[in-house]
Amino acid sequence: MNNTTPFTRNGQLYLPLDLPIEFDFSPECYAMLQLLDNLDYSKFEEKQSILGRPNAASAKVMVELIIYARLIGHYSCRSMKYLKTDLCALWLLDGKRLPDHSTFSRFIDKHKDDIQDLFYQMINRLYELNEITGETIYQDGTKVESVANKYTFVWRKALTKNMKKCFNHLKALHKEFLTLYPNTSCPNKLTEENTLSTMIAIRRFLRTLFVGIDEARYGRGIKSTKEERLFREIEKYVSKWINYIENNEIFSEKNNPTNRNSYSKTDRSATFMRVKEDHMRNAQLKPAYNIQHLVDSNYIITILCSSDRTDFHTCVPALEKLKKNTSIEYKNYCADAGYDCKENYEYLEKHNIKSFIKPANYEQNKKRKNKNDPSRRSNMKYIENIDAYECTQGKYIIRRKDLEEKRASNSRKRGYKPKTEQRIYKSFSGCTTCPIRNACMKSSAKRNDFKMMYVDTQLDIYRIETKKNIESDEGKIIRVNRSIQAEGSFALIKDGLSKRRFKTKSYKSVETEWLLFCMSANIVRFKNRLAQGLVGTPFEYQCNPEIEEIPKAI
Repeated sequence: MNNTTPFTRNGQLYLPLDLPIEFDFSPECYAMLQLLDNLDYSKFEEKQSILGRPNAASAKVMVELIIYARLIGHYSCRSMKYLKTDLCALWLLDGKRLPDHSTFSRFIDKHKDDIQDLFYQMINRLYELNEITGETIYQDGTKVESVANKYTFVWRKALTKNMKKCFNHLKALHKEFLTLYPNTSCPNKLTEENTLSTMIAIRRFLRTLFVGIDEARYGRGIKSTKEERLFREIEKYVSKWINYIENNEIFSEKNNPTNRNSYSKTDRSATFMRVKEDHMRNAQLKPAYNIQHLVDSNYIITILCSSDRTDFHTCVPALEKLKKNTSIEYKNYCADAGYDCKENYEYLEKHNIKSFIKPANYEQNKKRKNKNDPSRRSNMKYIENIDAYECTQGKYIIRRKDLEEKRASNSRKRGYKPKTEQRIYKSFSGCTTCPIRNACMKSSAKRNDFKMMYVDTQLDIYRIETKKNIESDEGKIIRVNRSIQAEGSFALIKDGLSKRRFKTKSYKSVETEWLLFCMSANIVRFKNRLAQGLVGTPFEYQCNPEIEEIPKAI
């Protein structure tokens, strides 16, 4: 009896062989498995459907393949097809077929929140391995160009101006219609709220009254009726008005928390910013995102994707996000002069975090030119008993509470919160005949007779305190570490992993894309620590100020 089973393939018999091959894990793959193994993937599995075909691979394997691909230089879902020939990727698949590029794309799109949760699980794992100190957090930011086209900008000022012009045109058309047909039910007054509904009603009325008005011919040699001209103008300006309303909605307070003044038509979440990669060398604005890193011991702990053009208002949201997702409580916070803002100082003081923020005027006050500048408040003597400043010519600039009260009442009338802690100082005499008037008052000498200064006393107190902190030996070492760690994290992703432009659109997609690269960057750091045998001893640059000179921090 013949017990053999024939395997036919185009008429050719073949015998399947399963030959074991011994190979060494790459350092990247080994470090990745060390950090991603034994994490909780249950949130991924909850979203998997029990209907239809089985999944191409488990959630754990999918995440490992996506991150491993980025570690070896395959950043797009389509380029991940080259994992078919990688031994480590084949080992991860465990005999299964490599999923298609669309499967990887759908997986990332479906599990954006779960990927963020996995990122913070990795951070907690590093903290358990004693790779993160939990003492000092460093923050820095960079602008990363969006996938949007360069010249697809919409500016808020231009939109407001054109919207007003369009409304005036529609008012004129509404008035003309009432002149032709005064007995209709059309409202007599046109407002911005009822403009669209009114013009649509007029258009419907003309279509009913004149059948075929849409197809009416016009041009040279063709005489159009008043109704046809009116209908064409209404069509033209109503389409513009609808477009302006849609664009204006993006700038509304609900959809625009950072109060940005521009966006891109092809990626409405992107804001036009000045980026460093300026290949045309004309300082042109590009659609981009403001990416913030919170770093500890060379590891990226938290990221924040913002549309804010500056870094002032990114400190508090980033720290709140860190507090929400991890249980690590930091004692020190270090950032550059871009984060010198009273709002940030108040938050740090409230949460008992020591500030090592470089004041915005720190470098300026060191210059000889500024030390001899009569216009600067730092070169004036403050007289506490009369609450006044004495200028270099011996004249007094006195606090004016009446001007402060007037400004506060004007702010309340406009619906703004008055700046109670900002004082106004103004001189009464001596400025009009002063020999250094132009040097002291600068451009305001042409507008005002006397010098006026606005002083935020609370901000001054914060700046004095943080200046003492950064000039101490501890502060100098912390600032050097900020330059090494926070700025080094962007260098690793932008140069090491060659990530300089996003491939996706919208905040959530962009943040997920950057998170995957941050996970890859942390694995690269961990790989180097494993190779050096330093796991368990957090990285921090140290030097003895008594023996060697502390390097100058940026």
